[in-house]
Amino acid sequence: MNASESIFLTQAENDKYALLMEIVGLKRDELPVKKRIELSRNNQPLVEDVNLKQVAMLLNRSYGSLYNMYMSIIWGPKGNYRTGC
Repeated sequence: MNASESIFLTQAENDKYALLMEIVGLKRDELPVKKRIELSRNNQPLVEDVNLKQVAMLLNRSYGSLYNMYMSIIWGPKGNYRTGC
C-alpha cells in the first residue's frame, strides 16, 4: 500500500477534522433544540455559515491559521470546492 492509500490520517488532516468538529459543535450549540431536530429530520446541514473571527476567539486560536485551515477543508488540496462539508 502506498502513501496515497493510507487509511490513517496525517497530523494535518487530524487537525483539520478536529477543527471542523469544533466548528460544527459551536454552531450546533447556538441553535435551539427545536431547530436542530427540524434540520436533522430534513437531512439538512447544521452549519451554513461560519464566522471564523468568532470561532478563533472562542477556541483561543489565531484567525489567520483558522482561516487557512478552514479554506483547505472547504477547497481541498487541489483547489476544488468540496460539497457536503
